[in-house]
Amino acid sequence: VPGRFRWVTTAIARFDPSVDWPPELTVEVAPLAGLTSFDGTRLGSSAQPVRYRTPALRLWLETVRSDAARNATGGVWDPYTANEHGEMPVDGH
Repeated sequence: VPGRFRWVTTAIARFDPSVDWPPELTVEVAPLAGLTSFDGTRLGSSAQPVRYRTPALRLWLETVRSDAARNATGGVWDPYTANEHGEMPVDGH
């Protein structure tokens, strides 16, 4: 993964990727061989890899307004009624 490794403090290192990571990506991170601390001390390579996962995408609608659907149903159409097909009226906004 392209990016930049830097010391934020004398005890905290940070990697900033130069590209956006996709959702639901699993990444295993392990220290690089020959890594040195901020003060030049060589760090041991016995650290175990750590696994991270980027969050999944989520999408939801707050509400849908459709004059056509209300007119076609005599005013009883409701965007909060369960709709298993995920349909949206043509004029929905």
